[in-house]
Amino acid sequence: ATAAGDAEAARGYLEQVKRAALEVKPSRLAAPQRDVYLSTLRALTDLDDARGDYEAAIGNLGLYLEAGGRGELEVFRRRAELYGKAGDAMNALLQVETGLTYNGSDADLLKKKDSYYFSVTEEKLRSVREKVAGFFDVAYCVKKASAVLNAKTDDPDMLDWAVHLATLAAVVQPQ
Repeated sequence: ATAAGDAEAARGYLEQVKRAALEVKPSRLAAPQRDVYLSTLRALTDLDDARGDYEAAIGNLGLYLEAGGRGELEVFRRRAELYGKAGDAMNALLQVETGLTYNGSDADLLKKKDSYYFSVTEEKLRSVREKVAGFFDVAYCVKKASAVLNAKTDDPDMLDWAVHLATLAAVVQPQ
């Protein structure tokens, strides 16, 4: 119980640092203070993730980016994972697509892209179609579905995936 109490006390101090920095405005902090603030946000992200508070972890990483935190590719990768844990495939996909703008050949992000496109439901995509049309990769869906169909597989799961991707592409570009 002492370790849990210590962790909560540490968390409380980190939250105080965060609140103080937000009160002052991170853009007005001197470089050493901003570094402490950025480290605090990363530590809070880890604590939030460990306790299953993915929304808070995602928010802290958003503040990290807003304050000029570096390592954007890794931040977007982490945010994708957190959205995935939270069951939000659409936002996880947005983070993956954003991360791929930093490195379009990142093997881990490309694997996550496959997973999150598979997990996005047609209903969810319809509900946010206008908002996501700018980043939703219709060409990817068509190319991947074609590749699966051209592989002449008789695996029903693979065929279902191809149909799913084609359906998603049609939701975003009905023509």
